[in-house]
Amino acid sequence: MTIENTRQAASRIASEVRRRKSAQELAQNTADAIRQQVGNISTEAAGSLGSALDPSQGYSLDPNVRPPELPEPGSAPGGSSQRQVGNMFAGNPMGNVMVEQAVAASRQPLDDDHDQLVGQGIGGAAPPSQPTGPVAPAIKPAPPKQQHPVLTQLREDLGLESNRPIDVKVGGHDWTLMPLTPGDASTAARLAEQMSVGPLEAHLIQQTAIIAHTVVAIDHVPTYQVFDVEPPPGSHITNPLRPPRAVRALAAGKLFDFIQDEGKTQLSEKLYDAYMDKADSAGAVRSYLDDPLNRKVTFRCSHEQCSHTLVIAPRYQPGTRDVVLPFCQWHAEPMQVVEEEVVGPLE
Repeated sequence: MTIENTRQAASRIASEVRRRKSAQELAQNTADAIRQQVGNISTEAAGSLGSALDPSQGYSLDPNVRPPELPEPGSAPGGSSQRQVGNMFAGNPMGNVMVEQAVAASRQPLDDDHDQLVGQGIGGAAPPSQPTGPVAPAIKPAPPKQQHPVLTQLREDLGLESNRPIDVKVGGHDWTLMPLTPGDASTAARLAEQMSVGPLEAHLIQQTAIIAHTVVAIDHVPTYQVFDVEPPPGSHITNPLRPPRAVRALAAGKLFDFIQDEGKTQLSEKLYDAYMDKADSAGAVRSYLDDPLNRKVTFRCSHEQCSHTLVIAPRYQPGTRDVVLPFCQWHAEPMQVVEEEVVGPLE
């Protein structure tokens, strides 16, 4: 055994010597080749290349070389001669029992611990993270912003909320009317313009559109509830007669379709007459132009079916006495001068 070990050791030493010698020759040949390739450079630059790499210092130019201290692939640490093959508990009764228990346990199904893990925050919603630094103070909602007194007074004097709803009896039912806002009036005019092909049809559609926007309740039930209009999620309606604008628009559209397609012939006309008699005057605003001492002119729309009139102080073209004609808010055409009132000491 000793002779065999000595022979193997000598063989390994000889192989190592041959490997190192071969590596040294390879390094020397590589260095010589490099010097030949850079022979055209100056003497000082060639001298700075230095000597060839010394394989005895751990350098090697062989791409497949491995450090001797690393084990070969597939071998156990310490060398293949120290690798243990087979069961480490072989021949050990206690080891045999442990192996049998491990094999039996691997064949049994695991317990269903899903509910327990989810309850602990594993596999479900992440548990709330614990603060690691100083706890930030709780954020409290800011107090409601105070409304400017001027705006409050404007809403009380000139706002729509200052007008009381007006109930009229038409067709055996109570219709609650409110004056139109400028936005509702413009919407009614745009609807009449888009749906009509002539002035007479535009006038009829405009009347129906005005009624659809001015009726806020039928038999004391809000219009949006009568036609099953759902408010947007999260919206809070404080005044059922003045829901959000989107809700009012949908309710007005459904009421318009009902009057146009399902109502009697005179329903729109009677409701429009009631609006002009009771609710339209509630939207009037007093002005200095109402003073009888001011010069006022009556203007009327040129369409036969339109009864829109204006009694206002005239405006003139700069440098002339030409009156600037106002436009009809329903037909967008210049109005005609009907009557001129001259009152005051200037005449």
